[in-house]
Amino acid sequence: MGGLLSLIQFAKLATLIAVAWTMLVTAVLVWWQAKTWAAEGYWPAVRLSTVIEQLRASDGATYLAASVDTLARAEPCGFMTVLAEAPAIAALLVALALLIAFYLCLGRAARFYGGVR
Repeated sequence: MGGLLSLIQFAKLATLIAVAWTMLVTAVLVWWQAKTWAAEGYWPAVRLSTVIEQLRASDGATYLAASVDTLARAEPCGFMTVLAEAPAIAALLVALALLIAFYLCLGRAARFYGGVR
C-alpha cells in the first residue's frame, strides 16, 4: 500500500505543477491580449490553429493525421476546422478545469488508501 500512496503523492505533485504552469500560460495570454487591447483598441483573438502553427518545427515537416494516407486527403474535416478556430484561452481553461478535477480525485484516492493529504 505504501508504493501506491507514494505514486498518488507524486501524481498530485505533478498535477499541481501542471495546474500552476497552465495558470501561468493563461495569465500571460490574457495579459498580452489586454495590453494589446489597451494600446491598439482591439482584443486580439488567439486561435488554436495559430498556436499550433507557431509550435511547428521550421524544418519544413508536414504533419498528417494517422488516418491520412496522402497529402491530397489532408483537408480538415468540419469538426477539426471548428476546433482549430476555437480560442486558445478556451482550451487552456478546459485543461485547467480537468487538471483541477484530476487533482481532487487524487486527493480522494489518497484519503481512501491511507489518509495521505
